[in-house]
Amino acid sequence: MLIETNIKKRSLNDYVISEKAKILTRRHQLMKILNKRKAQLSEIERSQYDQLEKDNPFNIGKRQIISYVQIHNNLTQGLKDLCDSGKLSIKSAVELSYLSDAEQDVVRSFMLDGNKISYHKANIIRKKMESAEITIDVLNEIFKDKVSKKKPEKTYKISPEIIEKYFHDLEDEGDIQMTVELALDQYFFQSS
Repeated sequence: MLIETNIKKRSLNDYVISEKAKILTRRHQLMKILNKRKAQLSEIERSQYDQLEKDNPFNIGKRQIISYVQIHNNLTQGLKDLCDSGKLSIKSAVELSYLSDAEQDVVRSFMLDGNKISYHKANIIRKKMESAEITIDVLNEIFKDKVSKKKPEKTYKISPEIIEKYFHDLEDEGDIQMTVELALDQYFFQSS
């Protein structure tokens, strides 16, 4: 009840993520304790508990509450600080909370070097944790994939009719490419 009273004085949105996680975790724990004692409660106390259970003073869903509990219980303070400063999203934080404390410290160092971790990358890191220890080298490899998977080079095809019309005496692909490049250079030079 004290938690609900405090929240009524100050909106949950006024708190940073780590504080929200602490508040929601505490309420979650208290509700579990009350649920275990429900049979021992008087009729009035039971109706108050039922009302507390129905009320949603935070206006957030059960999944969000579970996410905040996961953050509070398993995320290192360093990554909580990055959440609080807006450099790490809640969904990413939940994914990273499954790493060991040492691995979370590696991720924090990686982020402090200017790297951003999206939910997608956090999910990849979590999956990678199952097969390898998360180190700076592993993180660099994960983020290197992003660089190497950038847009492939665009290639264009010239229809056989155009080749026959303009390049009927050229058969070598290199000659055709050089002719097109010279023609484009001349076209753009005249346009400017």
